[in-house]
Parts: sequence; structure tokens; C-alpha cells
Amino acid sequence: MYEEKDLSLEDMIKIIKESIKQGNGLISYRKHVQLLFKLEKKVELLSNYRKSLVEDVDKEINSLEESVVLLRENIKNAMTTDESIEKTDTGGKSVNLPDLGVLSLSKEMEKIVITDAQKVMEILGKPVIKVVETLDKTKAKALISDMKEPIEGAEIEKYRELKVTKKK
Repeated sequence: MYEEKDLSLEDMIKIIKESIKQGNGLISYRKHVQLLFKLEKKVELLSNYRKSLVEDVDKEINSLEESVVLLRENIKNAMTTDESIEKTDTGGKSVNLPDLGVLSLSKEMEKIVITDAQKVMEILGKPVIKVVETLDKTKAKALISDMKEPIEGAEIEKYRELKVTKKK
């Protein structure tokens, strides 16, 4: 089993910068793998911490956004039904709050809301249907790999993967 020591940042940087000395046994590899395990563990812990923070912040943002929507709806409803607020020339309503600002409610307008896209497409047909073409990368890679020469727009990369199995 590997030993986990507390290394200073300077020690870590020194190990990262030094190359593995070949032919000197396993000690040189051992230092690098110990540091690799330590850094991978720290990355995992920090990633989980960040995920937790983001979730908490997202919940708070969502809660605040819901409150904003409710407040705006309350103000809009109150202005709509309040007979003491005079209508503007355009048919809306306006309230001046000298210390805060001006509330302006537009005149009632209409907009079209699509409630069933499938039905609308059936009725209106081709003029309203969009077709989006994208590359099927899996099929393209298979076709290119069967060719003898690479094609323009694609290249062959050589790579190797390192698998590290931690001893329990």
C-alpha cells in the first residue's frame, strides 16, 4: 500500500517538474504515483464541494426568482384593478413613487402562444417546419476509418491512456 504524506506545495511542484529517472528502480515512479493519487483525491473533493455550493446557490437563486415573479405579479394585478390609478394616453397605467421610481403598466396586448406544436405543424405544413442538419460523428468516424487516406476536415490522432490501479 502507498504511504500518503503531507507534501508542501513546493514539494509537489518539485515532483511534478522532475522527470522520472529511468533505470533507478521504482522509487522515482512511486513518488509520482503517490502525488497523482493525492492530487486526484483533492480534485474529487473540490469538485464535490463546488457541486454542493452550486446546488445551494442555484436553490437560493430559484427561490429569489420565484419571489420576484410573485411580487411583479402582485404589483401588476393591483395596478390593473386599482381604479384610483389613472390610465395613460396609450391605455396603460402609471404610478410615480417619488422616492423609488415609476411603475408603468402597458395597455392590454395580445400574443400567440403555441400550445400544441404538432397540431400547428399538421395544419400549417412545410412553411413552418425547420429541418436541422448535423454531422453524425459516429458514422463519419466509422466511414473515415474504413478509408485508406484521411479526408479534409478530419485527422488521425495517436494517443495512449495511462491506467493506474490503486492498491487497497
